[in-house]
This record gives sequence, structure tokens and C-alpha cells, in this order.
Amino acid sequence: MDYYWRGRTWVFVGTILFAVGGLIATYGWNMWSQQTEKKICTRKGVWDIIRGTIFVALAGLLTTHGWNVISLEEQRNNLIRATAQELLMNVQRLESPPIKGEVSYKKENGSVVLRPFPTLKADALNAIMSSGLWDIGNKREKEFLYAIEAYERKIGLANYIFDEYNESALNKIDPNEKIASAKKFQEVAPGKDYFKSLKNAQNEVITQILGDYKWSIPPKERKLFLQIIGEKPSVGKSE
Repeated sequence: MDYYWRGRTWVFVGTILFAVGGLIATYGWNMWSQQTEKKICTRKGVWDIIRGTIFVALAGLLTTHGWNVISLEEQRNNLIRATAQELLMNVQRLESPPIKGEVSYKKENGSVVLRPFPTLKADALNAIMSSGLWDIGNKREKEFLYAIEAYERKIGLANYIFDEYNESALNKIDPNEKIASAKKFQEVAPGKDYFKSLKNAQNEVITQILGDYKWSIPPKERKLFLQIIGEKPSVGKSE
């Protein structure tokens, strides 16, 4: 969390300057008010007051900047964390029925209900793209934004195809025909280009998060991400 150190450094420097400026200004006021030879001491006292005031003003600017750095990065941290959670939920949906496993289930009355193919979420991705908290002029941040955008587009395409399938399945009357259609879709979907590109875009976002924003997610989620992209945590490496 290097941004904490950057922000806290500015706050610390600002606090020191505020203390020094306060002491100088206080000394100047004392000199100006207590000395009997006003003509001589007024000049030095006023200059101390001015110097102290400048220090205090500069301290205020640095302290404010420090807190702004911390606040900005905390907002980014929250968005990264939300994206990580959303991504893991999408991965779980792609590993769950009906994409894998049973495509239907029976109700208590014996009727067969087809499991709809899922709607993947992109709320956190949208929040990052619309936040304005990343600098498109920064190469690494630009790569991250493009990875987020690509994943967002692939989710949109997958959701469109899943919705089209769900709508067509609802129009089928024969339950056996519905189940056969679902099983066929389950079988062929993972081999389609849109599905493969969705996985690739998903893994690229994971790689970006583990590369530049690893500090923003807890160790358990890091391990899950490594498992998803097929990597093993380094033995003995601290999380």
C-alpha cells in the first residue's frame, strides 16, 4: 500500500511545518508585543510572523494533499476490491449449472424446470470505467483500463447470447426437447469463440490485478485468482 506511505508522508511533513510555523509566528508575536524598543523589534517580529504564517499555509496545503492522496487511493482500492469480488462471482456462475452439471431440476409436483443460463455482472467494471480515478496517460493504468473494457464487452456479448438461448428455450413446449437443447448448448458453448474470449479477458483482468493491485485484495482471493489462471502461489512467499 505505497499510496498510504506517500499520503502519510505528506501529512507528516505538513504537520511538522505547521508546528514549526506556529512556533516561529508565536515567537514573532511575543517579540513584537513584549519588547519596549518597538521600532527595532517590530521589524524582526513582523518578519517572524510572516515566515511562520507562510509555513502554516504551506503545511495546510501539504496536509490536504496528503489526505487527498489517501482518499483517492482508498476509492480506487474499494473499486478494485469490488471488481475482484464480482469477477469471482462470475467465475462461479460459469462453473455452476447449467453451464456445468444439471441443466434442469424437478419441482415438488414433478414438473421439470429448465435452469436458465446466467447473467454475468459488470457493475464494478462499469464503476471503474466511469470513475475517472485512473489516468489514461499512464501506460500501466491505460493497460488496466483496456483490460477492464475488454472484459466488460465480452460479458455483454456472453449475456446477449445467453439471453437469446434462454428466450428460445422458453418457447419450446416439450420438456424433453428443452432438456436436449440445454444439454446441446452446454456442450458446445465452451468451445465457441465468444466463450473463449470471455475467459481470456477475465484472466487478463486477474493478471492486471495481481500485478499492480495485489495489495487491494485479501490473500484468500489472491489464491483463488492464481488457481483460476493456472498458477501456483510461490512456496514460502508471504501473502
